[in-house]
Amino acid sequence: MSEFTAGNLTLVSFKEQITSDQLSYIKELNEDWLVFFTDETGVSDEPSEAVNDLSGDVPVLFFHNAEDHGWGYRIIHKKELLAKVDVNYELEESMLMQLVEKRHPDIDDPIELLYIDDEGEALRARYMEEISASSELQQAIALQFSSRNVEHFKLFNIDAEKIQKLNGLLTYENWLQLESPWQLVEQFKELLNLEEMSWIRIRPDRIHD
Repeated sequence: MSEFTAGNLTLVSFKEQITSDQLSYIKELNEDWLVFFTDETGVSDEPSEAVNDLSGDVPVLFFHNAEDHGWGYRIIHKKELLAKVDVNYELEESMLMQLVEKRHPDIDDPIELLYIDDEGEALRARYMEEISASSELQQAIALQFSSRNVEHFKLFNIDAEKIQKLNGLLTYENWLQLESPWQLVEQFKELLNLEEMSWIRIRPDRIHD
């Protein structure tokens, strides 16, 4: 089973500023970070309205990581979204489907066209090569990091040196140098001391951690 993690984080030092009636779950992730959920938190890659409200008292880092699909974060403070990153591992596949729909409007199921036989596989390979070389893909990848706004990590007592490293980490140029797309989220977590933020999520019936 692939990992799906999603949760809200703030500093342990802010714990007393979060009242218990705002939460359905809270835990010290490590010496730096608290992970918590509100009653409205679900399995989602977006923070809940309750988290936005709670951010009026403390800064919140909402983090999500779906191993097969992508990962990202939000920094919310004073009910304002200050920073966000969404990395989509399926970006090229999504662009492939859009290209097939454009060039083959008579095809009901792109999967049948691209994956059923050798001819389809060859067509898929040709389209993927075209997409990989396109400026549209470059722009789409770069856009994922355009609102990273890493300076706001200072709200979580992240020092200037680490913020500078984050700024270099979350770029299109760095993305191109990765041996694997899954490297980036692990580098991000390591830099912020968030390694334990793994396999943590809430479901309506129970907490997983």
